[in-house]
This record gives sequence, C-alpha cells and structure tokens, in this order.
Amino acid sequence: MKTYFAYIRVSTTKQGKEGSSLSAQRDAIEAFARRNDLAISEWYEEQQTAAKIGRAAFLRMMGRLERGGAAGIILHKIDRGARNLWDWARIQSLLDIGIEVHFAHDNLDMKSRGGRLAADIQAVVAADYVRNLREETRKGLRGRLKQGLLPRAAPLGYQNNGKGKAKTIDPIVGPLVRLAFELYASRQHSFKTLRKELHREGLTTKNGSPLNLCSITAMLRNPFYAGVIRLKSTGEHFPGIHEPLISADLFQEVQNVLDGKLTISVSKHEFLYRRLLKCGLCGTTLIGERQKGHVYYRCHTTSCPTTGIREDHVSTELSYHVEGMLLAREDVEELIPIISEEDKAWSAQRSERLRSADLKIAALKEREARLTDAYVDQLIDRETYERRKALLFLEIARAREARSYLPDAKDTMSARIDAFFGFVQSLDVTKVSGRVRTFRDAVNILTSNRTLVGKKLCVTLQSPFQELSSGLAVLRCSPARGDSRNSEAQNTDGDTNAHREVGRTLATERAEVLLKHLRGWKPPPDFTLSETTSNSRTGPQQWRKNLMHQRPEDELREAA
Repeated sequence: MKTYFAYIRVSTTKQGKEGSSLSAQRDAIEAFARRNDLAISEWYEEQQTAAKIGRAAFLRMMGRLERGGAAGIILHKIDRGARNLWDWARIQSLLDIGIEVHFAHDNLDMKSRGGRLAADIQAVVAADYVRNLREETRKGLRGRLKQGLLPRAAPLGYQNNGKGKAKTIDPIVGPLVRLAFELYASRQHSFKTLRKELHREGLTTKNGSPLNLCSITAMLRNPFYAGVIRLKSTGEHFPGIHEPLISADLFQEVQNVLDGKLTISVSKHEFLYRRLLKCGLCGTTLIGERQKGHVYYRCHTTSCPTTGIREDHVSTELSYHVEGMLLAREDVEELIPIISEEDKAWSAQRSERLRSADLKIAALKEREARLTDAYVDQLIDRETYERRKALLFLEIARAREARSYLPDAKDTMSARIDAFFGFVQSLDVTKVSGRVRTFRDAVNILTSNRTLVGKKLCVTLQSPFQELSSGLAVLRCSPARGDSRNSEAQNTDGDTNAHREVGRTLATERAEVLLKHLRGWKPPPDFTLSETTSNSRTGPQQWRKNLMHQRPEDELREAA
C-alpha cells in the first residue's frame, strides 16, 4: 500500500494558534487523505518562515522522499511548502522522478501540464509576496531610523517603550553602562579586568553571569550610547532622538583606546593619591607603599633627599584648603539678596545663548543636507559619504551636548554656587568610599601642583578655587562685622548706620568674588545640580545651607 508524508508549517508560534494554524492544516490534510484514499505514514511539522532556504524538517523530509521513503507528499497549500523559488523547484523535481505532490486546499492536477503551470504561477506569487513584504518592512524600518528611532530591541542600559517611542535610559543598568565607558576610557583596565569590575558592580547577564568579551566590545563600539544610531548591515548612521547615555567626547575617547591610538596601562594598586604627588626636587612621581598599617608616598630616586609623606598627612593638607573655601553663616545670609539679583541677570542672557546654540546646530544640519546632495549628485562615493556623515553626526551630538550645558530654567547662579560648594564638600577625605578614581579626578580638578620637598607638602589650587580662596581670606580679615556689632550697642544711630553700610559693602565684595570666579565654572560630569537641589524646599537657594561652615566662635556663640 502506498504511503505519503504530510507537511504542515507556520511562520511563528502565534500563527500556530490562530488563523491557518497547525491543527487546522492537519484537519484539512486528513480530510483530503480520506476523500482520496491516501495513507499518511509520517507527519512533518515546522514553525519557521519559508522565505529562506534551510528549514530542518523540510530538508529532512525532502531527502527521504528523494531516496524513495514514500510515494508522495501532501501539503495544505503551495505557500505552506515554499515561499522561495529554490524550495519550489525542489518540490517540482519530485514530480520528474515519479513522486506524487498533492495540495489539500488547492484543486490542482500536478500530473498535467496546466496543473503544474497553475502551481508555478501560485509559487511565483508567493515568492513575490515575500519580496514585497520584505521591501515594505525595510521601508518601515528606514522610516523609523529617519525619525531617530531604533526599530529593534533596546541595547543594554536602555528600556523599550513600545513602537514609535524613543528608548529611555534604564535607571538601574544605565549608570553601570556609563561606568563601563568611563572605566575603559581611563586606560586603567584591560577587557578582562573591566569584565571583573563590571561584574562586581552588578552589570551582568540575565542569569547573573559576567558579560562575555564580545558583548563588552559590541557595547563599547555602539554609538547609540552617544546619541547616534548605526545600521550595522549597511554602515549607515542616523541621529537619534533618545537621550544619550554618554558624551560624544567620551565615546570618541573609548574608540581611540579600542583602536590602539591610546595605550592601556593597568595598575595593581588603587592608593588614594596614586600619581597625584611629585617630588619637588627631582620631579618624579611619588610611589605609594603600605608599611605597618599606613600608606606612604616615597621618592625612589636614590640621590634625592626627599623621603616621603604619610597618606593621612596629605589628606590633612587637602582638608585645610577645602576649609578655606567654605563660608560662615553670616557671610551666607548677607549674600542672598546679591546673588538673587545675579540670578535675574543670568536668566536674561539665557534666551540669547540658546538661540546661538540652535543656530550652530541648524548650520550643522545644513552641512548634512549638502553632504547628502553631494552623494546624490555622485560627487563623492558611498564610503566617503558614510565616513563623513558619521563624523558629522558626532559633531551634531557634541553641539547638542554643549547646548544641554547652557543655562536652563533651573541653572541659576544660586544653583551653580550650590553645585560648586557641594563639589568642594565632596572632597571630604573622611567620606571617600567605593570609587577611589572619582575622588582622584576631583583632586585633579581642585589642585594643580602637589609637590613634596623634604617633608613639606606644597599644594596649589586650580582656578577658580585659588582666586576664590584668596579673595575670601582677604575679606575674612576685615574687622568690620565685629566692629559693627559692638558699635550697635555702644555708638549713636549715625555711627551704627555707617557700620551697616560698611557691612553691606563687604557683602557686595564677597558676592563679587564668588560671581567673578564662578560665572564660567561647570560642575564635573559626575556631579549634577540635581544632587544639590533635590532636597531643597525653596528651590536653588539650598546653597545657603551647603555653604554654611561654622567656625569655633560660631559654635560658642550658639552655645551661649
């Protein structure tokens, strides 16, 4: 008795339950077999698209048929067996070697010339349907890309928000991905040490395993984190509307390290002031050593008389300079109205600066349009076009990043002063925990010269810290405030008013010292204004609390 193979297929799991499902195809084939007295010896089932060749169950079935394993094959419809002409040609070849081909849904006589012609037409239509669907899908994907949207799953560190919406930064994983870029850009990590560090920080796979090296490389090479979408299949670049996780400069620095333009130097010890201290006599960097429970920084030049210094003594010297930039309670209260006036002037300049930044971005987009025109007019080849476009998109990302640093409604002078002194207070060496590298970066921002001569450590502050410290020190030496208070109790009203006027003048001078040196100051990347204002009940004037530094006489006065 002749036996036949039966083949059923759907493209997706969802289709297997709905529409022309696997069970519906099976029922139709069984009914066809009963009507035509055909015995089915084996079923082949698959959930895979027929647009591409290489289906495992289909190939296995065809191999057995070609070896005479059955008298023929029964399919539900032509497009269930093949949606590409390669597979259809193989099904047609079965007829040439005497293998029967039946379709339960289509009334086709595959033994006749007309039946085979009709089947060929349907197969061509099915293949064309796939080509058209593929083309329409490409158009849809390119449309999304031109809108600045990534039409695929969000990369590590971002979250999906549904179709037609930009990816958003994952509040948990996003900072860890940013840390990966920062650590690798520091040139203190190889891929292996970076992998261990990220695993320790909590950046892992879904099952908790460390990321593999290929995943880390792909992540560090992905410009999506800098605001640019790259289509890997064609090498094309598109500006994204999502929020960048890192700056364009940081991304470029990581690329330079990956490309070998910047060398990696991995250290074994993470001392607090590693590579920050130099010998004032011979100029060499002091080396950190751990001796008898303490860390020492020593000069290893044999002929140099400089010995070394303990780490806690360096911290004491640094703390002395930090203390010099904090203000007393009275200083803060006197500065409030003056800083408020500066806030008004600051806000008045905002719209003009934003307009200038917008014009720069518009000019870059015009360059992009001219570049596209040059490519369309065949003035440049595709490789040159894609290379220049990628660089231009990074430049646009930098311009947008620069615009984001311009003052917004919350970036007042009060908030900037708040951030400044919050940053100064973050240099408290007694509270250093976790990432030592971030503390060292802050020390580099604060100071420029850290030399040891003999046993004396000399520290020079960077601008504007040096100017601010010096200006406040001069103003602190004035006896006007104390005289004014004593005079209020002892002198006439005229003398009291005169002393008050002197006090207002000094407050104005303090404000001018602050404003002069902080107008152009920007907080470090790891220190945001929101950190200093998030707990404020009165908005940006939280800086009044952050600036307050009680001297011993303040504490005695309050105790009295």
